[in-house]
Amino acid sequence: MPHGIPDDKVLDVRKLLHDVNDELSIAVLQLEMMLEAGTVEPQSRDSLEESLDACRKAAECLRQVWVILGPRPQA
Repeated sequence: MPHGIPDDKVLDVRKLLHDVNDELSIAVLQLEMMLEAGTVEPQSRDSLEESLDACRKAAECLRQVWVILGPRPQA
């Protein structure tokens, strides 16, 4: 338990992190598609760009959590 998570909970945490990553990927893809479409009003564009930036920052934080957890234990 070098990362502070009980060993019997690490797989549950990894599953949750995968779920979070999947949801972030969907949000990023949808925001990028909306911005690339070019039909967004200027004030909405700013908001969407801020949301996209927030999603990317969250994804970077998630990558840092994966580093802390280390490689998946072998069964």
